[in-house]
Amino acid sequence: MKILNLLSGGLDSTTMLYKYKRGAYVEAIFFDYGQKHIKEELAAEKICKDLGVKLHHGKLAEMFLPHARFSATPITAQHGDTDIITNRNMNLITAAATYALNKGFDAVSIATNADDAENFPDCTRAFMDAMNKTLNFCHTTRVELLTPFIEMTKSDVVAMARGLGVPISETWSCYNGGSEPCGTCSACELRESAILSNSK
Repeated sequence: MKILNLLSGGLDSTTMLYKYKRGAYVEAIFFDYGQKHIKEELAAEKICKDLGVKLHHGKLAEMFLPHARFSATPITAQHGDTDIITNRNMNLITAAATYALNKGFDAVSIATNADDAENFPDCTRAFMDAMNKTLNFCHTTRVELLTPFIEMTKSDVVAMARGLGVPISETWSCYNGGSEPCGTCSACELRESAILSNSK
């Protein structure tokens, strides 16, 4: 199977890349969709270079603007609509599927997990199952949507990452783009909680 892995440069998608690298042919794709920093892209590039995986780059139109995450407004730690980017996963999946079909891939993979599903509607199993079924009808050729972490918690992903030798410190999950993770946005909080729970 030839897999195109949606890679954000974060912990989950990097762990998924390492997982597939062991048993399948995998390449990665990073999408610029208006993020207010390039830390994610730099992390994705280094991860792919170190792992010997080809990285593709895509750019989506500025359909997500205006949004707090892409503006000068600081991202708060509050879990709510300020963190939800409307239809982001739908757009990322469909764009990746189009690219995958044109390049001869059999599947697109996305690393959403059970903790994501608690706060983001487009990370739930129901959403992913619906997207997978939709891909049956998008072209004459079938492309599958893989969601191997959909039932796993962030803590489960951290445990897998450590088992696979993922360089966790080189991944970037923070919504902000400083020299160091902010530690206060919801992505940072969830990541640190999962890492700490695996340190006991």
